[in-house]
Amino acid sequence: MNKLLFVICIAFCLSSCELDQQLDAQDMGDSPGYFIECYCVPGEMFNLTATRIAPINQDQYLDYSIEFDIHITTTERFKLYHSLFHEPGTKFIYNYASNQRLDRNNTDSIQLEVTAPDGSRILASTTIPEPIKIDTTLFSGNTFKISFTTSPDPLQNFYILRAGFMKNGELKYQNISYHDNISGQETLTHSFSLKDVLPADSVLIDLKRMTQAGYRYQLSLREASDANTDNITSPTPLTGNISGALGIFTCYSTDRRTVICP
Repeated sequence: MNKLLFVICIAFCLSSCELDQQLDAQDMGDSPGYFIECYCVPGEMFNLTATRIAPINQDQYLDYSIEFDIHITTTERFKLYHSLFHEPGTKFIYNYASNQRLDRNNTDSIQLEVTAPDGSRILASTTIPEPIKIDTTLFSGNTFKISFTTSPDPLQNFYILRAGFMKNGELKYQNISYHDNISGQETLTHSFSLKDVLPADSVLIDLKRMTQAGYRYQLSLREASDANTDNITSPTPLTGNISGALGIFTCYSTDRRTVICP
């Protein structure tokens, strides 16, 4: 969903996947609206952020107390309940959740139905990406390499790779890379230069296979963040997939690994 030059404060909205960072709120539009964000992960419980967006002439206040009626449908339809949760170790705050877990073996798509406080309907759906696996990791001189195998299906080939270089349990440096425009199955290798990050004692790797909508949303967040730090560049629109609100309803598969540095 493309709006007119939106940039929203999203410190609360990105889950433990750490897909992006905080953005400032500006150019919110002339009319109030709603913001919905949900990242579904196979094997994990469902959680979601829902709030109201103020018009541009008002201060932005993220009100987690607003009551929405929210249901998700996989093989069955179930309700998400209102509370306030902060995921430990992350910046993610969400205010709706269910103890249901996503089972990829029983469904290949997920539907979202939201009734807003004013009675308007907010709808979205997402597919479930195939599982993803890190094949190899290798230290070679001043380079660290990560390899994984892409899918024969081009619609499955949207990836975000995050490497966090740690020292004594503290994150010293991280690199996030984006991979798309992959037409078929191949072995993809991404290399990190170690000149600026050593000494580190371990590397935390997080590889995500995204839906196309989720991937494009992350790119728009990155572009909006870059535009917001540049007084010359105009803010860019967030590219979501929700009808009736700003935001994203998506799913990703992930593989994580901790590698000890030599």
